[in-house]
Amino acid sequence: MSDNGASSIPPQTFVECGICKGNANISWFCKNCPTSLCDACATTHRKEKQFKSHTIVERNYTVLRLFGPAKIAEQCEVHPEKDISSYCNKCDVPCCISCLVQNHQRHEISTIEDKYLDAEKRLNVYYKQLDIDVRPKVDEMEDQAREDVKEDNFRVEKVINDINEFRKDFIQNFNRSCDDLITKVNQISKKTTESVGEIEKSKKTIELLKKKSKRTLKEGN
Repeated sequence: MSDNGASSIPPQTFVECGICKGNANISWFCKNCPTSLCDACATTHRKEKQFKSHTIVERNYTVLRLFGPAKIAEQCEVHPEKDISSYCNKCDVPCCISCLVQNHQRHEISTIEDKYLDAEKRLNVYYKQLDIDVRPKVDEMEDQAREDVKEDNFRVEKVINDINEFRKDFIQNFNRSCDDLITKVNQISKKTTESVGEIEKSKKTIELLKKKSKRTLKEGN
């Protein structure tokens, strides 16, 4: 067990140094790069001016769990056998340890983590600005869409009301026409009934006159 209580890496686990690619005495881990280091490269790494701010700790399961799996580095394009560990701000390129030593010693260097955080921060600023620029337009379009829907609903409601009014007027006119027709039919029927009554009355009068005439003739004889 190490002093901090974390289990050390078993000897049979195969690892290699992130700098020299050797696999002997891989006892250290640089949190900033992040990469495993052998004893010799860890000593050199501490002495290099551009790496003095790096934190080198004993390599163990706890360190690898916290920094290793979450910090998987990509391979350097110039030195494919080595992983990218830093970023040159002057040249605006990612670098491995060999690149830093060979081409970027006097340049301003950032760790990959810092560069990522900076990019994340700038991206957040961009999204905020995008929200500031776009949100009013989106809100305006949304308001216009709501207004259009409101107007469409008003027009639809008006058409429905007009149809209902037309139906109401049509039914009223139809009922009125039917009532007028029924009234006329009743009037005709009444007149017809009255005419029949008059005819019957006239027939009775004629019959009475005929009887009266016959009586008169008999009395004259």
